[in-house]
Amino acid sequence: MKKLEALEQEFGFEYPELYKELYQNNMLNLGEYSSDWLQLTYPKLKANPPLLLYGQDFEVTPIEEIQSIIEEIRDPDDYREINPDYLFVPFGQTGGGDYYCFWYHFPEEIEAAEPLIVLLPHDDVELEILAKNLEDFIFAELCKSVCDVYEEGLIMDGSFKENIDNMLRTHLPYLSEEKQRIVSELYQREWFTHTYKVNYGKGEDSYQGLITREDLEELLEKEIGFLYRNERFNYERDTDSPPLQLQKIEGMLWLYFSPIPEDSSPVYELLKQLNWRKDKNIMDKLAYQRKLSQYTPHSDWATRQKEILEAFLPRLQKLKEFQGFQLVFKDDSTGEIVDLTSLYK
Repeated sequence: MKKLEALEQEFGFEYPELYKELYQNNMLNLGEYSSDWLQLTYPKLKANPPLLLYGQDFEVTPIEEIQSIIEEIRDPDDYREINPDYLFVPFGQTGGGDYYCFWYHFPEEIEAAEPLIVLLPHDDVELEILAKNLEDFIFAELCKSVCDVYEEGLIMDGSFKENIDNMLRTHLPYLSEEKQRIVSELYQREWFTHTYKVNYGKGEDSYQGLITREDLEELLEKEIGFLYRNERFNYERDTDSPPLQLQKIEGMLWLYFSPIPEDSSPVYELLKQLNWRKDKNIMDKLAYQRKLSQYTPHSDWATRQKEILEAFLPRLQKLKEFQGFQLVFKDDSTGEIVDLTSLYK
């Protein structure tokens, strides 16, 4: 507990009791990340999954990194220009580089007994409120993990049922009895494929899981809904200088391999770590996609390319070694198709 206490004293806050309990029970330890994490570390975690190991887009922030992150985002010269009245303490992050944070000293109009759980983006001036406390956040992420499941995601490694049963077992102690009941019942549902109409391609698309997107949102609103859930707040400090002009980058990243690698190729293990969605409609090559939506103050394309790929850089560096590697970005606003492969040559 000394590491947590040192952070509390340094920045003048108190962690929620639930977070301290997770720390004491080794639920925040995913091992040291490396290119061999999937082969060397993951097998040791699989039987007793730590916090949201199979969450859709969640990685625990190591305790050792929290101080430097807080100092970075509170730096007056940081590009985000965060209001110094607010205190954000990260405990997780997305694959795209956004932080899941405890929000302390939030505006008075928001009534909450504990620090709010928010998503602090690296490329926008507004945060998103996700839950009014850590327990509600964990509950929501457990439910989300079985909706719209990526077949190439870590949760599908080996037995999906075994993975979610293990995660359920290690996470139930941190939920109320009612939330335990709901998640347990959800995880007992039958696997299904949900097909819906779209205005592109063949006119329909599908996803798989144990609950539909619509039913998931209805469930979360009923069980953990509150006035400010999913609301967005500007986190910038007041300043006399003109606001930073941000430009939106929105489109799709595509990763291709042609010819398609053999089933035994290690490329598939690396793709699980990347956690992008496989496009099964493309048959002549191996194709994975990742929806991208972020803001940037930069107008020059070279800098924007680096921003687009920054969060995925370590994993893509490994994948580039395989035959037929191609990386493409399709810009939604202009329709432009940009080949990014050369950045990795």
